[in-house]
Amino acid sequence: MKLSLVCFAAAILVTESAQAGDILDFPIPDSPIVIPAQSESGGTSIADLIALYSEATGQHCVMDSATQGYASSTPVSSQAGGSMSIAPERVQVTFETLLVANDFVLTPLTADEPRLFSITSLNTARRNTVSSLGIFLPADRVDDAAAHPAILFTTAIDLPGIDVRNLASSIRHMFPDENISQLLAVGSTSSVAMWGFGPMVKRTRDLLMTVKATNDAENKVLRSQREADEPKRRAPSPTAVQVRANGGLQAVRIAGA
Repeated sequence: MKLSLVCFAAAILVTESAQAGDILDFPIPDSPIVIPAQSESGGTSIADLIALYSEATGQHCVMDSATQGYASSTPVSSQAGGSMSIAPERVQVTFETLLVANDFVLTPLTADEPRLFSITSLNTARRNTVSSLGIFLPADRVDDAAAHPAILFTTAIDLPGIDVRNLASSIRHMFPDENISQLLAVGSTSSVAMWGFGPMVKRTRDLLMTVKATNDAENKVLRSQREADEPKRRAPSPTAVQVRANGGLQAVRIAGA
C-alpha cells in the first residue's frame, strides 16, 4: 500500500490556531476502517495506517523526512493475525493507541478545512523538543485529554495550601523522560505546570487533586481542633485566679519567720 497523503519534509510548528477546542473534535468516518491482515509479504505499516486514517477522515498529514522513514518501516503490529475492523466511533482512539504504541506522536494543527495533523517519531532528534508540540488545555478541560493517548498536552493546576515545589520533587520519578512528560512548580505561585500524553496528564491531575483534598481535610481537622482548644487557651489558669483573689499579691513565706 503506497503512502497516498500529503507529507511535507519540513519543521513541524504548532500555530496559535492549534489550541484546545474544536481542534480536538476530530472527524468521524462514515464507515469502519479495516486494517488488512499481516501476510508473508509483509503487513500494514504505520505509514499505511496514516493513509487509511487520512482518507477516512478527510485530513492531511504533515511529516518530516526522518519521521516518514520510520513510519514506512514500522509495522502496525509484529504479530500475525486477521484483519482488524475499527468502528467509526473507535477510529480516533484506536489510531492514536497504535501510534503511541509504536513511538509516534499525533499533533492536530488546524480545526478548519483543510484539516491538518502532524506525526512525529520519538526515534528521531525531534524527541528532544517534542514537548513544544503540547496542546494547551485549561484545567477544566483536562478530562478531555484522556481520550487522546498519542497527543501531548500542557496545562496548569492551582493547588493553594500545597508546597508545590516539594510535591513536584517527591513525584518526579513518575516522569522518567522529561522530554515527554514533566511536572514543575511555577515560580513562587501555588500552581504546577505539567505536560505529557493525554491519559498521563489526566492521571496526574487526578493524583494532585487527591493530594489537595487530603491536605484540605487535614487542615480542616487542625482548624477544628484549634477552635475547640481556643476557650481552654483563653480560660485563666488556677494560679491566675488565686492571684486575682489575693488582690494581685501572692503570699510570700519568709524563711525563719
